[in-house]
Amino acid sequence: MKKLLLLAFLAHTTFSYSQTNLIQNGNLENWTSGQLNNWTLQEGNITQNQVEVTSGNSSALFIESATKPKIVASSYILESGKMYRLSFDYKVKSGSSSFGQQVISYKYGAADFDPYNSSSSIPQNFEWNTVNKEITPTTTEEWYFEISIASFINDDFEVYIDNIQIFDVNEPIPERDALVALYNATDGANWSDPWDLSTDYRTWNGLTFDENGKVSEISLFGQGMNGSIPPEIEDLTELKNLFIAAEENLTGPIPSEIGNLTKLESLNFFGNNLSGEIPSSIGNLSNLKVIDFQKNNLTGAIPSSIGNLPNLIRLNLRENELNGNIPPEIGNLFLLTTLDITNNELNGNIPAEIGSLSSLTALSLSNNELSGSIPPEIGNLINLESLWLNSNNLNNEIPDDLGNLTKLNVLSLFRNKLTGSIPDTFGNLANLNNLNLSINELEGNIPNSIWSLKMLNSILLDTNNFTGSISSDIGNLTNLYRLSIGQNDISGTLPNEIWSLTNLTHLQLNGLTNLNLWQIPETINNLTNLKVFDASYTNITGIIPDVLNLLPSLEDLLLQGNEISGNVPSSLSSLTNLRRINLSSNKISGSLPTINSTNISSFFITNNNLVFSDIEGILENYNTNIDYFNYSPQSKIDTEEVIVLNEGEETTLSVETTQNPNNLYQWRKNNVEIESATERSFTISNSSSLDVGAYDCIVTNNNVPDLALIRNKIILNVNVTLGIEDFDTAGIKAYPVPTKDQLVLSLGAINGEHITASLYGMLGNKVFEQKNLTDNQTLDFSYLQSGTYILKLQTNTKTYVSRILKQ
Repeated sequence: MKKLLLLAFLAHTTFSYSQTNLIQNGNLENWTSGQLNNWTLQEGNITQNQVEVTSGNSSALFIESATKPKIVASSYILESGKMYRLSFDYKVKSGSSSFGQQVISYKYGAADFDPYNSSSSIPQNFEWNTVNKEITPTTTEEWYFEISIASFINDDFEVYIDNIQIFDVNEPIPERDALVALYNATDGANWSDPWDLSTDYRTWNGLTFDENGKVSEISLFGQGMNGSIPPEIEDLTELKNLFIAAEENLTGPIPSEIGNLTKLESLNFFGNNLSGEIPSSIGNLSNLKVIDFQKNNLTGAIPSSIGNLPNLIRLNLRENELNGNIPPEIGNLFLLTTLDITNNELNGNIPAEIGSLSSLTALSLSNNELSGSIPPEIGNLINLESLWLNSNNLNNEIPDDLGNLTKLNVLSLFRNKLTGSIPDTFGNLANLNNLNLSINELEGNIPNSIWSLKMLNSILLDTNNFTGSISSDIGNLTNLYRLSIGQNDISGTLPNEIWSLTNLTHLQLNGLTNLNLWQIPETINNLTNLKVFDASYTNITGIIPDVLNLLPSLEDLLLQGNEISGNVPSSLSSLTNLRRINLSSNKISGSLPTINSTNISSFFITNNNLVFSDIEGILENYNTNIDYFNYSPQSKIDTEEVIVLNEGEETTLSVETTQNPNNLYQWRKNNVEIESATERSFTISNSSSLDVGAYDCIVTNNNVPDLALIRNKIILNVNVTLGIEDFDTAGIKAYPVPTKDQLVLSLGAINGEHITASLYGMLGNKVFEQKNLTDNQTLDFSYLQSGTYILKLQTNTKTYVSRILKQ
C-alpha cells in the first residue's frame, strides 16, 4: 500500500487573530478560475470547498491525482532573533480504516537551503486538527512555505487544508492581552478549565471569533472565576456578546471602560457578586439588546443614561441593592419587552413615562420601596402580559386603566397599601390567569365581573377588608386551582358551587369569622385534586366529615382555632400525600387514627380534649411516620369548682376525666406541689383557714411522656368564724345581681350591728373591704374584673356569706 505524506515547508510564527498574517490569502478564501489567489505555486488536483471549513467560507481540498497536490508561498522575510509561529488546520478522509496510521511530514527553512523535516502520526478521528510550530531564525533572510501530499496510497483520499497563518509572536496583540488580563484578574489558574496561555488564544474555551478573526463573544460559566473585570476589557473592540454568569464569583465594580465596547449587543453578568454602581458609560452602548445584571450586589441609582439604549429589548436588574428613583428616561426604551427590577431598594414613585414602553410584555418592580399611586399610564401598555408590583408601599386606589391590559396573564399587586375597591374594569381582563391582590387595604364587595374571568386559575384576595358575600357565579371558574379569600370581613354562606370546582388544589378560607360556614360539608369530596385546605379560625362547629379518603391529593389540612368536636376521622389514615395537619385549639376528643403517610412533616393537635388513652396507642406509629408531632398542651380536664367549708369540715378533691392505670398524679395548692398528694383523689380533713386556696392536679403518664394534663381549679374557702350563715337567714339583700359596677346592701336583721364587708376572689384573695357598713350602703365594684366573688359580712358573732357575679 502507498503512503500518504503531508509535506509542509514553512517559515512559521505564533498564530493570533489580531496579528498580521504574513501569508496572503492564508484563509483560502480568494479563488480565480479554480486557482488560489496570492500563492506562488499551485500543482495537482486542488479545488475550493465550502462545506468543510474552520475559518471563513472555504478551504482547499487536495485530491489524489497523477501530479501530487502542492501549494507554495515564498518570498517572506523572517528576521533574526524573532519568534514566529505557523499554524494550519487539516482534515483527512479516506476509505481505508488504516489510513489513520499514515504520517504527516512537513519541512521548513530558508529558500537557499534544504528545509527541516518534521513528522507526526495522523490522528485517526478524521476530524479537524491543527498543526502549530514555533521557530526562531538565526539570520534575517527569505523563507518559503509549502504544503504538499506525496507517496500516494491505493485508497481514495481527501485532505482538507484551511486557516494557514504565519505570525510574528513579538507583535503586540491587544485582544489577546485583554483576555490574559481577564484571565489573571479572575484567578484563571484555578478555573475549572483554565486557558493554556502558551497556546494560540483562538483555541481557548469560551471564545467565539468573527469572520475577521476578532473576538465577538465571550461565554464563560461554571469556571469558578474569582476576581474583578479588568479595564483592559475595552480592547475587545469587536465584542458583541459578553456572558460571564452562573456560579462565577466576579467581584468589585463594573468598569466604566465597558462603555467603550460600542458593538456590544448582549451584556450578561447574572449571578455574580459585583458591587458598586452601574457605570453611566453603559449609555454609550447603543447596540445593546440585552442587559442582565440580576443576582449581584450592585448599589446606587439606575443611571439615567440607560435611556440612551434605543435597541434594548431586555433589562434585568433584579436581586441587587439598587436604590433611588426609577429614572424617567427609562421611558425612551421603546423596544423594551422585559423590564425586571425586582428585589432592590428602589423608592419614590413609579414614573409615568413607563407608560411609553409600548412593546413591553413583562414588567416587574416588586419587592422594592416604591410609593405613591400606580400610574394610570401603565394602562397604555397594551402588550403587557405580566405585571408584578407586589411588596412595595404603593397606596391609593387601583386605577381603572389597568382594565385596558387585555393581554394580561398575571397581575400581582399583593403586599401594598392599596385602598378602595377592585375596579369593575377588571372584567375586561379576559386572558387573566393569576390575580393576586392579597395583603392590602381593599374594601367593598368583590365585583361579580371577577367571577366572569373564565381563564382565571388563581385568585388571591386574602388579608383585606372585603365585605359582602361570595357570588354563586364563582362556579364559572372551572379552571380555578387556587382560591384564597381568608382574613376578610366576608359574610353570608359559602356558595355550594365552590365544592364543584374540581380543579381546585388550594382552598384557603382562614380567618373568615363572619362567614356562616358552620361545618365542613361532605361535598368537599368532589375536590379530588385538593392539596391545601385551610379553614382555620372560621368558627366551624360539628365534626370533620369522614370522607377525607376521597381527597387523595391532600397535603395540608389546616383547621386550627375552631369549635370542631368529635373524633379525628379514620379516613385520615388513607391520605398518603399528607404533609401538614393542624387541628389545634378545637374540642376534638377520642382516639387518634393510625397514619400511613411517611411524608408528614408536622401534625399539631394541641389544646383539644385528648387524654392519655387517646394518644398512647398510636404514639409509636406517629413518631415513626411524622417528623414533628405536637400534642401538648391539651385543654384542662374536669370542671372548675368552688367549695365553701366551715372550719373543721372535710372534703375530697378528685380527677374524673382520666383514670388510666398508668397515670401519675400530683396535687397542687396555689401552684405549689403538695407533698404526698399523689393519688387520683386528695382529701382535706379538719379544714381550717390554712386550707383556703386554689387546688389543681397535674396528671402525667410515662407512655405519653410529653403531655401533662391539668385539672381545672377547685377553689376552696373555709369559714373560720363562730358561725356561718347565708344572707337569707338574716334577711340580707344584695342587688342588683349580677352587678355591673355598684352593689347595694340591705342589712335586714343585722342592721345596727358593727359590720365589716369583705369580698374575695375565687382563689381566696381579698379584693375589697368596707368597715362600719350601714344599711342600704352602695359598694363600688366598678374596678373589678368580671367573674364570681364571695361576699362576707362579719358581725361580732357571726359571718354571713353570699356569691356575687360581677359582669
